[in-house]
Amino acid sequence: MKIRILLIALIIGALPITAFAANGGGGGTDTSTSTSSTLNIYDNSYLTVSQQVNTYSTEIIGLMQGGSTLYDQTFNAAFTDAQIQAYIATVSGYLTGSGASSILGPTLLSDSISLVSSLASIGAPVITGSDSTGATTTYIGPQTIMIGNNQSTPFTIVPGGVDIDTLYTSIIYQTITTTTTDKYLTSDVYELIGVPATTSVPEPSTILLVGFGLMGLAGVRRKIKK
Repeated sequence: MKIRILLIALIIGALPITAFAANGGGGGTDTSTSTSSTLNIYDNSYLTVSQQVNTYSTEIIGLMQGGSTLYDQTFNAAFTDAQIQAYIATVSGYLTGSGASSILGPTLLSDSISLVSSLASIGAPVITGSDSTGATTTYIGPQTIMIGNNQSTPFTIVPGGVDIDTLYTSIIYQTITTTTTDKYLTSDVYELIGVPATTSVPEPSTILLVGFGLMGLAGVRRKIKK
């Protein structure tokens, strides 16, 4: 009987020690940790811009009236370009030297505008503002969470372990611009015509007057001789 009572006493005395150890008291190991992580969220707004680029092709033709083409030059520039104006002056001089008494033109023979190409390009994002918030979350192991810069690093919580993670979230506002460039070609053809000098031919009425005048002079001479 005494032996039974002693065994029961020993069992009852051991219970608090076991319960205390199970609750992490005494010499238990502390497995709690603290981590931090970040998360960037991009709020994009898109902007479309159109622009036009003009290119030119200008052809200058020079010829004598009624004759074949003597000069023909094409320039990658507008008609008003100084290089083209200088060439027009040079051709006019050549035509004058070839016997032209006057120059007709430059006269616009043809004019056309065409779309050569259309190219779209996306520019680098431009940050216009940001907002930041922070939140704390408690995780109980076993499990693996993502921590660190933009939540890129895995972190394992051991069984029974506890991790307190603080997440800093940043909302970044930025603008992305898409630029469409339309390239147009203006093609013009101008002509200069040299008008040659001509010898004037008397009209029939003028010839008759001259003839009557000569006949009158002849009659006067005959009367003088008589």
